[in-house]
Amino acid sequence: MSRSAGAAWRWSSAPTIPAWSGGAPRKNWAPHLPPAGGFARPSFREHAAPGAGEGNQSKGIGQSGAVTVRAWREKELVCLEVADDGRGIDTAKIGSRAVARALVSEAQLKGLRERDILEFICYPGFSTAEVVTETSGRGVGMDVVRKNVSKLSGMIDIETEPGAGSKFMLTLPITLAIIKALIVEAGGQVFAVPLSSVLEIIQTTEKQVETVETREVMAIRDETVPLLRLTQVFKLPPKAEGDSLYLILVGLAERRLGIVVDGLRDQQEIVIKPLGKRLADLPGIAGATELGDQRGVVLVLDVESLIEGAMKKAAVRSQ
Repeated sequence: MSRSAGAAWRWSSAPTIPAWSGGAPRKNWAPHLPPAGGFARPSFREHAAPGAGEGNQSKGIGQSGAVTVRAWREKELVCLEVADDGRGIDTAKIGSRAVARALVSEAQLKGLRERDILEFICYPGFSTAEVVTETSGRGVGMDVVRKNVSKLSGMIDIETEPGAGSKFMLTLPITLAIIKALIVEAGGQVFAVPLSSVLEIIQTTEKQVETVETREVMAIRDETVPLLRLTQVFKLPPKAEGDSLYLILVGLAERRLGIVVDGLRDQQEIVIKPLGKRLADLPGIAGATELGDQRGVVLVLDVESLIEGAMKKAAVRSQ
């Protein structure tokens, strides 16, 4: 069962005519779209709105057009559809521009389907505009849309029909969690540590690490904190050179653990995606995320299970 909701806006191709029933001029109509509709603003400026006068005049409905936004749920997915009744997207023009930019050869272009050609408008810096204005032509519209949708593990499909309009369909999973995370590196791999569990970040050296009953520990002020090296947990190669290291002090209730990493990257909001069934029970891992900067899939640490695992090992060794 699904539930659908929608809204529609109208614009005019003449600058003196109100953009929609709200009365805003055409150059101001895009900022009034809700956040969901705003996903596709730049593309509609370039491909939809300019066609309102041309496409709709031939239909006998005047120099005006409509943008319709619909949203509904299908099982574990949220579907968002943004459509217009303009002139449609000129796939021939997109194809020629793609060839000119060496994104594809003329021979390869002939073998592409329409949906494949439409994908080019999601390339960074890609635009069919002859003139760059304050609202279009810079090629940073659909590129940003695709990047943001990908971060949410979503998909975007584009359909167009000459003289009838275009349709952008976004599909996003519901079962996602967005958190702030610290991005770290260990053994050449990148990991994300939920910031909610991080108490302190300490830059130290190997000389400060002590061994007590075969366990590595470190004195932090008045407390002796057990250490856990990510390179050992995930069987990664140890740091080759240098004596410096970073200690991520994490906590759960009264328990403390120092996670040893090779370096710090940055901190950012991430979307945690569940692991597949085969990896769901992997200890120490809460899920995965994509950082969107060519670092690929990054594992998100399960701080609670890491602390519990370290405490269990300590208890066994003390027996």
